[in-house]
Amino acid sequence: MQRLGIPFNVTSRPRDGVATIEMAIVLPVLITLAILVIDVGHLGYFSYAVSNATRSAAVYASTNRRTEVNMARWQSELESIARAEFNGMNGYEASRLSIATTPDPTVKMTANEYSVTCRYQYRPIISWPGSASTILIERTSVFPSHHE
Repeated sequence: MQRLGIPFNVTSRPRDGVATIEMAIVLPVLITLAILVIDVGHLGYFSYAVSNATRSAAVYASTNRRTEVNMARWQSELESIARAEFNGMNGYEASRLSIATTPDPTVKMTANEYSVTCRYQYRPIISWPGSASTILIERTSVFPSHHE
């Protein structure tokens, strides 16, 4: 078959290999976006876990009396309740979680309230250029005491 006197061959077109080149350009961008979405989702998952840990520890603090006699046991139980929220989570490192029950100076506390603060140093899956190597996730809950 000829077109304007030039032989026309269906199998040899000037666009051979264009799809391969397009894929070579687009694939790294798509993979990077997929990893970014996974990383942001993982951060959200840890943020949710820190919120739950803070809430659970604050509920324990508000329903269990803290005295000079049981202070060590009370603190230990509070921390184990908070840490239990992270059981089975991928990427969780116990050393990166801290739990504080001291009143925050910015929160007006009364004798019948407890403040629990959980902090987790989240490390992204990939170290993204221009971003911090760790992200601090911090939540504070203030609950009223439910005992006399």
